[in-house]
Amino acid sequence: LAASNTNESKPAVSEPVAKAARSSLEENLAGTWFIWIGAVAIGLAGLFLVKYMSDAGLLGPGIRIILGLVCGAGLAVAGEWLRRKPAQKRFAALKPDYVPQALTAGGLATVFASIYAANALYGFIGPTVTFVGLAATALAAFALSVVQGPLVAIVGLLGGFVLPLLIGSADPFAPGLFAYLGLLFAAVCAVMRWRSALWLAVSATALASCWVVLWSNAFFATGDGLTLGLYSVLIGTGFAFAGGVVSQDDQPAFWHAPMWPKDTLQVAAAIAGTVAMLLLLVVLVRDGYGNGALIALGLFAITACVAAMRAQRFDFLALIAGLGVLLGCAEWGGRLLVEGWIDGWLVPGQIAWGPEPSAEALAYLQYSAVFGAAALLAGYALLWRSVRPWVWATLGSLVPIGLMVAAYATLRSLEPSQKWAFAALGLAAVFVFLGSRLRSVAADEPPRLALGIYAMAACASIAMALSFVLRDAWLSASLAALLAATGYISRSLELPQLRWPAMLIALVVLARLGLNLHVLDYSDTHWLGRYWVIYGYGLPLVMFHLAW
Repeated sequence: LAASNTNESKPAVSEPVAKAARSSLEENLAGTWFIWIGAVAIGLAGLFLVKYMSDAGLLGPGIRIILGLVCGAGLAVAGEWLRRKPAQKRFAALKPDYVPQALTAGGLATVFASIYAANALYGFIGPTVTFVGLAATALAAFALSVVQGPLVAIVGLLGGFVLPLLIGSADPFAPGLFAYLGLLFAAVCAVMRWRSALWLAVSATALASCWVVLWSNAFFATGDGLTLGLYSVLIGTGFAFAGGVVSQDDQPAFWHAPMWPKDTLQVAAAIAGTVAMLLLLVVLVRDGYGNGALIALGLFAITACVAAMRAQRFDFLALIAGLGVLLGCAEWGGRLLVEGWIDGWLVPGQIAWGPEPSAEALAYLQYSAVFGAAALLAGYALLWRSVRPWVWATLGSLVPIGLMVAAYATLRSLEPSQKWAFAALGLAAVFVFLGSRLRSVAADEPPRLALGIYAMAACASIAMALSFVLRDAWLSASLAALLAATGYISRSLELPQLRWPAMLIALVVLARLGLNLHVLDYSDTHWLGRYWVIYGYGLPLVMFHLAW
């Protein structure tokens, strides 16, 4: 207001708000804990009111339930009325005000207990009406928490997610139950958009995921894989869709900092995305790698990419989804592991010896090919619209390479194969082509880093091709050559970020050279006979020197 006329045209910059001093123990006890002790007491009073009148035979059952509902609704209304009072608003502007939240939470707990008693104690209403009433109470708690505070949502969390256990069902129906639970979780995501509280997101994620584990172990039936998978997708991406879009113009430094969750919604999305990935792996195993669970895994990857492009500060979800695809296919391959090996697998009808490919083996190869091709194309297509293109280049590189390694280990049992080596060389050519398309825009660091990742992916594919035909010492030498290539790419493109993957490759090579318990068992019929150590350790030494 005090700005001169010459400064009025400049956009106002808000002054940083000083952090409030840490309140003392006495202030916490007097201003917070006692209030919530009172809220718990109010809720318990509502429960004991209904129970005591039932035991003592006071009034009729219908009057007891009506009194409980009226008292609970009155407390909830009183909490909202108190929040709207001008004096209370002025007090809330100075420090958090928990009194309205405490009254509302206690009232909703009383309503919850009254509805449940009407079904469990007196049989006035059936399970369907009880389910609807308790669900409406839980959703009301989430709605009120938007305007009053996230602590009101405790009632909705505990009541809503525990409700199916209280009501029970003689014939559990997965689509209906998980549709209801998904609605509750979506309500939590909506609350997080307006009232960010990490404890609320973590609690909701934990309660929601418990139902997937419980159903998988106790009630799983054929066809539930897709239902549980879609529910897990909602858990994994709900917070990302609830988060607002933060552009590079709004926070330019945000995109150049290390990619790590920084605000509450990002942390919540990272936790929920990781939990959802693990849940999908559980569903995959329980469903026997059926089409429903595999489709849900693919939808998780697609939804994560859509959420990441909608609000690019959640782009780490794409990497979590890609890791889930890799772990799921590797897990499937470990169970499927073909005994013996199949020659000419990539050319149908040319089987030299080994078992005939089963229907599950064909399905495994088809899904792996689809997932790998989709990741490759999506990573390249989306990096052009991203402020962090290296994320998508990483996704489009690691997933195809990882899936090819898993498929080779599963279907070839690590036996040498020239056809698989040519397939890996073809993948390397694809990475070379994609990298060449980035050369024209590689002046800036973000696309140059994506170019470096594609160059490393091409080198990794070549090393993979060598590992498909080489064994023993030559495998260590080929991996060490990848280390030297990484060093060359890092220097040529001025990308010090590639030193970290180079260190990882170096550790792998050192582990093969220093911790290989079978090194003395290598055949002496190879080139140089028993003097294979000259190239087995000499070439890695030269490659390490070049990388340095």
